[in-house]
Amino acid sequence: MSKQIIHSVPSWVVNPRPANFKFGGGDPKAGYVKVSDRLKEVKSLGEELGLELRSSFHIGLEIRTSQPQYSELIDKPGAIGKDNLVKGIRSGRFPKVLAFTAPAFGYPGTELGAFFHPDANRRQMAEDLHVEAVSLALEFEEKGLGEGKTIIWPAGDGNPIKNIPKDLMVSNELIPKSKKWGQLRDGIVNVLRRVKTETGHERKMHIEFKPGDPVLDIIPTLALAIKFCNEVNKELGWKGLWLNNEWAHLLASGITVEDGTRRTNEAGLFDGFVHVNSGQMLPVNLEQLLGKEVHAADVPVLMDWDLAVGDGSPTITEDLAKAVKILRQWDGETVFAEHDLHHFGADPIGYARFSITNIEAMWKVAA
Repeated sequence: MSKQIIHSVPSWVVNPRPANFKFGGGDPKAGYVKVSDRLKEVKSLGEELGLELRSSFHIGLEIRTSQPQYSELIDKPGAIGKDNLVKGIRSGRFPKVLAFTAPAFGYPGTELGAFFHPDANRRQMAEDLHVEAVSLALEFEEKGLGEGKTIIWPAGDGNPIKNIPKDLMVSNELIPKSKKWGQLRDGIVNVLRRVKTETGHERKMHIEFKPGDPVLDIIPTLALAIKFCNEVNKELGWKGLWLNNEWAHLLASGITVEDGTRRTNEAGLFDGFVHVNSGQMLPVNLEQLLGKEVHAADVPVLMDWDLAVGDGSPTITEDLAKAVKILRQWDGETVFAEHDLHHFGADPIGYARFSITNIEAMWKVAA
């Protein structure tokens, strides 16, 4: 049985966001531009709740890259430098780090992909930034300032939003045979091999699969995500790729969070790291739908709501509580629950408080 649950409010959750891109306009309504301000708010929330929270960062978007050739393109004005982050954690002003990740979105050109970008220099940049993320996670873990996790979310490496090819057929059999599947697999293998060569450590990454938003992603189901991890790990020769399920993504693929959590455990690809949130459940099971060939544009896709735990329908909340029970029964030491939320222009800290409080209540009941 898991001995403890540690919550994380990632730094991107506390950034300025609009209420609704259609009905609230695109202007940010709440949140903080400077990452240092976001971290102070997360730290204060933890103190209020009597919990030692964590936070996470995208290279460039929230923590400035250490690679000057990329800084002008990806570093955001409010991003924090590594030295200031270290000082803030050591002084107690900032929370420790749960995870680092390299974004495949959020800066010019990512609409064409990262590992799949047509420009070889951009493909190299994707690899370099992911190596930086894994290496940073190792550095912060060794200094006692972080938990050593690294996330990979393909994002821009999904299928095109516009001008979808007329012959783009997909299925459980076709997707693993696609060129993109192989490129992503080889890209992750290269990243982890480089890190091993440069640091001497066999490190982990955690892939966050997503059905799609707004179109079908390259790894749209849990079954395909498990297959993908197994392929990467076989090629690597060690268990370097694990699953970081996001609950809203499981629901959007048409399966319950309870089922997805159980299956991830059974596949041996859960090491305690999970993105917790809520959303809507797709009324179609994508794993079953992809049992035959369909056009990519005909696969139904739900918006990724990133609601707080406890938001949404009572049926979904009951499902999340069942998943928490499985997490509580997991035989590892610590569950790291990262609250990946969209505050829709409301108070981001208040929304995170609501989510954390609900998970805490579910955790106690599960005991």
